[in-house]
Amino acid sequence: MIDMDQNQEFSLPDMEMSVEGGNLPKFNAEVGDIETGKEQVAMDVPKIELQTPEQNAADDS
Repeated sequence: MIDMDQNQEFSLPDMEMSVEGGNLPKFNAEVGDIETGKEQVAMDVPKIELQTPEQNAADDS
């Protein structure tokens, strides 16, 4: 989906009394295409029941 290659390395600026040079890395990125849209569908959704540890202890006794 994503193919990214760094095409320039970074370097920290030379520091003395003033800041000189330095640059951030540059990247070329090739990413996949995503097509979006909307469609109305009906689907079954599973029912999930959660119990707290206290509820589990009450059920076990």
